[in-house]
Amino acid sequence: MDKESLVSKLTDKQVDKLLEYTIKFSDENLTNIKMRTLKQVHQKERKTPMKKWFMGMAATIILLVTSTAVFAAVTDFDFGQIFNSFFNNQSANVMDVGKTLEQGGIEITLTYAYSDGNQVYAMLEIRDLLDNRLSDDMDLVFSNTEYHAHIFTPIMYDEESGLIKMGIRVDMWGRPELIISDELSFVVDAVLSGILAESTTDFLIYDYLAPRDMLSRSTWVRNASDGQEGGATSVHAELEQEPIVFLALGDMNIYMDGISWAVITNIGVVNDMVHIQTKQTDEWNMNYNFGSLLLIDADGNMIFPVFGLSAGDYNELVFDIAGYSADELRIASVGRVANEILYGPWNFSFPINTQPARVSLEVELSSTEKFTHADIDISSMTTRVTFYGEDTVVDMDSLRRMNDYIIDGEHLLTLICGRAVELFFESLSSGSGISEIRFNSLYFDISELRSITIFGEEFKP
Repeated sequence: MDKESLVSKLTDKQVDKLLEYTIKFSDENLTNIKMRTLKQVHQKERKTPMKKWFMGMAATIILLVTSTAVFAAVTDFDFGQIFNSFFNNQSANVMDVGKTLEQGGIEITLTYAYSDGNQVYAMLEIRDLLDNRLSDDMDLVFSNTEYHAHIFTPIMYDEESGLIKMGIRVDMWGRPELIISDELSFVVDAVLSGILAESTTDFLIYDYLAPRDMLSRSTWVRNASDGQEGGATSVHAELEQEPIVFLALGDMNIYMDGISWAVITNIGVVNDMVHIQTKQTDEWNMNYNFGSLLLIDADGNMIFPVFGLSAGDYNELVFDIAGYSADELRIASVGRVANEILYGPWNFSFPINTQPARVSLEVELSSTEKFTHADIDISSMTTRVTFYGEDTVVDMDSLRRMNDYIIDGEHLLTLICGRAVELFFESLSSGSGISEIRFNSLYFDISELRSITIFGEEFKP
């Protein structure tokens, strides 16, 4: 099955839901989804709706594989509004870097960059000097430690010349902001090519649908985690009662076509629900070889799990197949498998020699009881608003319920000429009494900034 076929089987309602999550997730959010649901690091048990997770996972894969996140641009290519507004704008003072590195026959050139001290947009050109190993189904693996980098634009691949152009973003996270003469460094660890996001196997589950030995939840978690400290992770959908028993850890060791990151260790029927238990193999890798399972019926319709439990290297998914013909159900996967892994590293470092001005404000908020005051940081790239208020964690849903809160597609910034600056929601982080919201924007001349409006109140720098 090709990479778009599973998505094409979604109903209009499911597509709308998928796009909703795709647009709202930042790369940081997507990474958190993978780590939370694919059991990379779990310190305590958490719950999140299963179908929402699968939609999020599908959105993750679409972004990772096609890199079509609503942005981008440069020279004669259209990479989208945000990149276009900077790299096709002489007023933006884009840095001409022109640094080329070669490793293993792969040449990567950092052509241009633009930074406001917190974020960096950069253009890369990639060429294979030895063979035709690259494709438009590709991604880059970065050393995301003191920063977080990712592909930010569609990938432009000229098959005749073998040249690939793309835009990346480097987010400095909590590091001190970059200033003029600082060195920006980031590392591309590997180039992934020929990425497969979705596949349908020939594995039919019917022959395995039989009662099996069961374990209590606590025993299953203890056995799956090999007795180590730490909790399990569970995700669920619209179940009135969560499963209380799970398959005994099995030894079937069944490989599925095209899937090397996990094997099936047990399958069975419990209380009219199908349980499929898997174990990660040594080939599981969160950068280029990972995924999760779902079922496909004879017509290609997706059947999402209604519950999942993970601990250690084990994962058990629970499916409600009522109304489906069980003898035709096959296993499918959504994940990421790279056909070619081209290892670096390519270590880029260059000085910041130009930077736009920034505007910072501290304001008291009188039109909302939720927050008392806010710190505001505005550049021509990013607007960041940090709210302070009562000792609660504020989530996106609660912010959306505030009728006077303007978000995503509407404006908070107004220029002297009266023109509004459209802000694109980027991320939300919230802790005890503090909530930070970040927006991206198209390029504008910050010297023309007149005001920022929050909760109906206008504040001038």
